Amino acid sequence: MKRILILICILVLSSTVFGDIIYLNDGEEYSGRLEKIEKDNLYFRIDAENSVRVFKKDDIEILKLSLLLEDSDKKHISELNDPILSQAVNVNPDEIPESDSGYVILFEGVEFSPEQYSLRKIILITSESGTYIGDQRFYFKRDSEEFKINFARTINRDGKIFNIYENGIQEETINYDNQYSRMNGVKFTLPEVREGNIIDFKVTKRSVKKVPLEEPYLSEVFIDAVPVLKKEVRISGFSGVQGYFEKVINNNGEYGNPKVVKAVLGDRTIYMSTEIKQYSRETFIPPLKYIAPVIFAGVNLNEEELPGLVLADYPGDTEILQKIFGEFYKKFSFGSLNEKLEEEFMIEVFGYLFQNLCSVDILPESYYFKPKSIKQIIDNKRGNYLDKNYFYLKAITLADGFSGGLLFIAPFYDGPSEPELLNLNQFYLPVTYIKTPSGKEFYIDAYSDKLTWGTVQDYYSGSAGILILKDRVEKKVFRMPEPEENFTETAINIKLQRNGDAEVYLKTVFHGIDSETVREFKEYPNAEK
Repeated sequence: MKRILILICILVLSSTVFGDIIYLNDGEEYSGRLEKIEKDNLYFRIDAENSVRVFKKDDIEILKLSLLLEDSDKKHISELNDPILSQAVNVNPDEIPESDSGYVILFEGVEFSPEQYSLRKIILITSESGTYIGDQRFYFKRDSEEFKINFARTINRDGKIFNIYENGIQEETINYDNQYSRMNGVKFTLPEVREGNIIDFKVTKRSVKKVPLEEPYLSEVFIDAVPVLKKEVRISGFSGVQGYFEKVINNNGEYGNPKVVKAVLGDRTIYMSTEIKQYSRETFIPPLKYIAPVIFAGVNLNEEELPGLVLADYPGDTEILQKIFGEFYKKFSFGSLNEKLEEEFMIEVFGYLFQNLCSVDILPESYYFKPKSIKQIIDNKRGNYLDKNYFYLKAITLADGFSGGLLFIAPFYDGPSEPELLNLNQFYLPVTYIKTPSGKEFYIDAYSDKLTWGTVQDYYSGSAGILILKDRVEKKVFRMPEPEENFTETAINIKLQRNGDAEVYLKTVFHGIDSETVREFKEYPNAEK
């Protein structure tokens, strides 16, 4: 099967490119330079013609990009003027601890500024079981960040350098339908990763667009699953920035953890730790997230501004909602609404969104957190992850007696949080919070093709969240309910008519802490009640 191989398209914007080759399905090939990629088209400047031609992605079998990375012309470590690398590779062998993982981190360096985040790692492979670390994967936000591989190389025992191959880099588009709806992945594989060799790489994420509710944020843990001989976090560029926050927690040396030392060098603040020992389940009884030294740095968001930013009203929104859902509002008599009718109302509104706002493309001019207007979403019949939840919230809360907000949650958040540092960069998943006239509360993901609601604790145990309401902000840490709590089972069947030719049944089953709550569409053509 022929497939398109697109190698780090984002790097075209941030690295020098030479000798690109495009192979078409019909056997033709051209050398030149990739100019840009837009939707399903590639703009390629052909050397022989000195002109740009447009190719459809479906017509391309392979696209090879030659990347000129930093020091990629160097063949031996002696040609590099790199004090950090020299110090790392010249470490006394007696100082290298044993590692159950098959590798040791000689140096880990983080550079953090308002505009970018860089990470460098120098890793010694101590056994063949550690060669898997030669595969690296990173994520960036495709609508607001640019990703760059500064360099990626392997150094053998003789000092010979093996730079990463162009076909060792791949960009991965994360499925739009899950919580990483804004994320792209970059995977690269270093060459010659063998016992005794050293891998050395540096990557950078740079902000290219200001997105509302996002401020620079850093959370670095000074402990790892493998030994770390030296770790540095260098912070610069925040002098005079309003709301900047910087703090180290759990820096007490307990449980054998290293203490983090702070130093100031010019405009940089440096946090350094050495001899980070490998931890194991036997070594630490308390959860790591409660005992590990962690540095938090970033810009505080003003809590008072969050409701206005997230739940902003746009001119014409009310009229648009009345036009779309007016019949829904009339159909349900909210003066005598009961719990069953409340749920039926929310289901019918969801059904409309499911049918008419099912695309997941991000609006060209929209911000992720703040759609330009509901009208623009409807006109385009397009919306990203938050657009749907925002729209669903607006449609429901326009009805009498309904209120709500948006819950931002980090499904895979694993680590401590600082209440003083409120930054939505930590949180990936926005869901809708609804409180009905009868007082029932629902957390609803209006984006997916499944209408899920129930106890958030079941889904995101241990996760942190921020619930933004019209008049306040609430910080939450979710936990699983105890076995004796919420251990109930309910089943609801509601029949809806759609498109005149099928009846849709929705069924909810909730078994407390031991199962999930799912409400999904199931179509039965010509079904009988």
